[in-house]
Amino acid sequence: MDENNSFKNSYGPGGPNPYGPGGSNPYGSGNYGPGPGGPNPYGPGPGNYGPGLNPYGGVPVGPHGKRTGSGMAIAAMACGIAALALFLTVINIPLAIVAIVLGIVYLVNYEPVDRGFAITGIVTGILSFVLLIAGIAVIMTSPLMRHLEAHPPTQDEIIEEYNDVIEDYYRDMFGDDADFY
Repeated sequence: MDENNSFKNSYGPGGPNPYGPGGSNPYGSGNYGPGPGGPNPYGPGPGNYGPGLNPYGGVPVGPHGKRTGSGMAIAAMACGIAALALFLTVINIPLAIVAIVLGIVYLVNYEPVDRGFAITGIVTGILSFVLLIAGIAVIMTSPLMRHLEAHPPTQDEIIEEYNDVIEDYYRDMFGDDADFY
């Protein structure tokens, strides 16, 4: 057998032919062409990796070889939106700080694939800080605060107000004949 027609099997090139003496491979020569439907409509097969596809798995990379870090950009946006929704609560401050830091770290260190998410996180984090300061300013300058500063309640007045609230609550829950104490 010549070099081109020798059959390769587990015995190596030129080993015994599994199709018998002088037999040929019933499936053809093994040189497979484009097939009956023409060339592959999905493009070239394995070995051609486009931008963002890492042939070895792991972290996706962008066209410039930097990591994409999309999760960080999305986390920045989610924290920023949560901080904005909770702007008059205690949790606003850490959420806003996390949103701003994650957004800036993403823009500096990663491929800007999801740049809009990171910018949204930064803007909503800053906006939640601004709303918190404005909300505190409005509350502190309200007429009720000025009245409380001018006429602070005594401890007896606070206890009496508390008891009235509890009494009203029990009346609403159990009716007018409820025994309170």
